[in-house]
Amino acid sequence: MTKLALAVLLTTVTGLRAEVSFRHVILDPKGLAPAKPYGKAIGDISGDGKADAFAFSASSDGMHWYEYPSWKKHSIFKSGT
Repeated sequence: MTKLALAVLLTTVTGLRAEVSFRHVILDPKGLAPAKPYGKAIGDISGDGKADAFAFSASSDGMHWYEYPSWKKHSIFKSGT
């Protein structure tokens, strides 16, 4: 069972020095994420200025995007091609 995970990049800039930390987040803990995610991307899908996540499967598990900050799952295609 593949879990779709995202390392959320949090950046704090102080002067010329940047501190970067990562936080591991499970976006689809119920195992309903695409089983073999063929494509994954980060971008502002909802238009709110925040980075959302997108994933689709090489098999027929569908195409979905996850809305930040709640990571609510939105299905574009649930299955098929």
